[in-house]
Amino acid sequence: MVSSIVKNKEIKVGKFALGSNQKQETYMDEVGKVRLRNKNLADNAIHNDNNGLSHETGSLSVPKGGGSFEFSIIPLANKELNSDHLVIGKVLSGMDTITKINDIPVTREDILGTKNGFSSVGKAFDGRAKIASVNKPLKRIQIKSCSVDEKASLTSFLKF
Repeated sequence: MVSSIVKNKEIKVGKFALGSNQKQETYMDEVGKVRLRNKNLADNAIHNDNNGLSHETGSLSVPKGGGSFEFSIIPLANKELNSDHLVIGKVLSGMDTITKINDIPVTREDILGTKNGFSSVGKAFDGRAKIASVNKPLKRIQIKSCSVDEKASLTSFLKF
């Protein structure tokens, strides 16, 4: 599911993050009672690598750090992401589809310049009001089929 489109910069296409994959574990609280808690499997995942690859058109990347793997496709070269994102792959075919997704209209900031200015005011008067998201596609976009090309050589991947 495409969750965000920042035109010509980044298309967020999937997430393995805090709260998305958990297991239950037991622990003893301060008074000696056995309790259950959810342990996030992404918490211990640290990926601060630097492979020297730049965010070129069609790159697949994740943010550096821990606790989150949010996958993004880069529709046009975006060297701004090089410092805090890691290139992990590349679109080998279907860039025409990526270009179409990049052109889909998205929600924008409101006139107050905040993500939720008017929505917050509305929520104060009516609890049913929803907070708007910025850069959320106005159409539902779901990726139904994609694959990994295991035959693609590392040298072809490094030819950016």
